[in-house]
Amino acid sequence: MYILQGKYSEALPYNLRAIEIMMRIDSTINLWENHMHLSNIYGELGDYKNALENHELYEQNRTED
Repeated sequence: MYILQGKYSEALPYNLRAIEIMMRIDSTINLWENHMHLSNIYGELGDYKNALENHELYEQNRTED
């Protein structure tokens, strides 16, 4: 919801928490999608290093799903 509203700073902690929970319970279903969202959020915030890192994780997990 925050992403659609352009509130990227507010969206960031929710997306980080979602990935943390998925990793903790070993559920990687659609993990790639969360990394895609994080990549977009970081890009909009001007944090290109983390945007690239999450884009690479997105690509890696997308092919494994």
